[in-house]
Amino acid sequence: MGRVNQTTEQIYQYIKAYIEEQDISPTVDEIATVCELSKGTVSYHLDKLEAEGRIARRWYKARSIRLTEVAVNSDEVTEEVYAVIEEGIQQENLAPSQREIAAACHISRPTVQLHLKRLEVQGRIIIGSGHRQIFLVKDEAE
Repeated sequence: MGRVNQTTEQIYQYIKAYIEEQDISPTVDEIATVCELSKGTVSYHLDKLEAEGRIARRWYKARSIRLTEVAVNSDEVTEEVYAVIEEGIQQENLAPSQREIAAACHISRPTVQLHLKRLEVQGRIIIGSGHRQIFLVKDEAE
């Protein structure tokens, strides 16, 4: 296991233990102090954990790191993302942005991207090249 992977895992294990003990997540400063890393390095590893789907964060909110169980809730989150898109298109006649989807589902933008790709592979949406270019695929039975 490389140094980066070891550090990422060390941070993940610290977050997990901290949440189990305190019922809240640690701050970036606390993680940096305990793991003897800079805040920038901690942020890099938190981004990795988030991209892997192991944690979710709410931007600009302290102590908002939460552990995710990707294998357990992946389908549930995908359905929630789809519902937010569907509702946005029905109400506004416009797909929500990735930022809006992330806020509505309380997940990160990299996690939104992961679920958008899943929906596209499932043939339920088409992702265009523009900012709000998400289209629902009509069911042929309709």
